[in-house]
Amino acid sequence: MSKDFPGRSKARHGTDAGFQAHKRYGSVVCADCREAHNKACRELMRKIYDPAKRRARYLASKQAAARG
Repeated sequence: MSKDFPGRSKARHGTDAGFQAHKRYGSVVCADCREAHNKACRELMRKIYDPAKRRARYLASKQAAARG
């Protein structure tokens, strides 16, 4: 058993779930978990804030405003 995650194995280290477990149990986040969390956040932001989609929404709103 791990001191970091009571009742859990260390198998979660190096994952976004591991990062969340560190935060939940109030332990210091290890470098592997922090890197995994940062990567997960970057991928999510790329998916949500795709520049092509953002540009398309912008142009659609401009056209809607022009129509009145």
